Amino acid sequence: MNASPSFVETVDAIGRSDFRGTYHGSDYGRSHVKQAERERVLDYVLSVARQQDDAAFIKLLSFPGLDWTFEQMLLLEHPRAQIVGLERSFSAYARSRRVMPLGPRDRGEEGRHLQDRSIAYGTGSVTYSRIAANRPGRGKCGKRPTRSNRLLLMEFATYVTMLTTDYGATLSQKREFHEKFWGRNAAWLDFTGTLCSSLEESLRQLPLCFDHGEHPLVLTLRNGRDLFQGVDARLRRISTVLPGFTIDDHWTYLGKAGSSMLTICGRLQ
Repeated sequence: MNASPSFVETVDAIGRSDFRGTYHGSDYGRSHVKQAERERVLDYVLSVARQQDDAAFIKLLSFPGLDWTFEQMLLLEHPRAQIVGLERSFSAYARSRRVMPLGPRDRGEEGRHLQDRSIAYGTGSVTYSRIAANRPGRGKCGKRPTRSNRLLLMEFATYVTMLTTDYGATLSQKREFHEKFWGRNAAWLDFTGTLCSSLEESLRQLPLCFDHGEHPLVLTLRNGRDLFQGVDARLRRISTVLPGFTIDDHWTYLGKAGSSMLTICGRLQ
């Protein structure tokens, strides 16, 4: 059996909550280890995306944190990109929205300001922030799926089930949500927790959020403190949870608080 988690690991595991804000504010995100991780993941995402169509839009789903470092790196390497970020902590969301990246075509243009919005969705509403991303020219909005980078105040588990859970949403509301936030063709889901049953259930729904085709998907999660013994067992479990996921590469590294992390790169159909 795995040993009980240490106090440091337990505190780190709840670091995204509003009761503790040091997860996002630590120096780990600016470390050489984390930067090397971003570079390796970016190389993989770009290699798969460009094999399919070098000129196509990359529509990324990610957890951008406070500084959007990985997302900025993607935009520099592949300007034809648009990002949907998820953040569940309101305090982190309030900070992260302020540094949401403009698209490369909109840098230096006036009037492309951050906007905070809420759309009705059945019995509730969806809160998000947006900023211009890819516009064909000054004064032109472009297509809805790619014209803005967006940050959603939402749990990942909620995001992947928005169209399958009965919220009383109308067909037009579901269509709007899909156009703005789904239809992804790349993702890096950098989880801080373990491969638990709730995460597995969310991952089973993930293919619904992607366009048709074969697209790069990268998962990062805790390499331990779960029901599985070793990396191979976790890889087999991921393949069971996501039967359309072809694993191309994987590696481990020491993350925040010295915890072992596992990154898995593959193509999702």
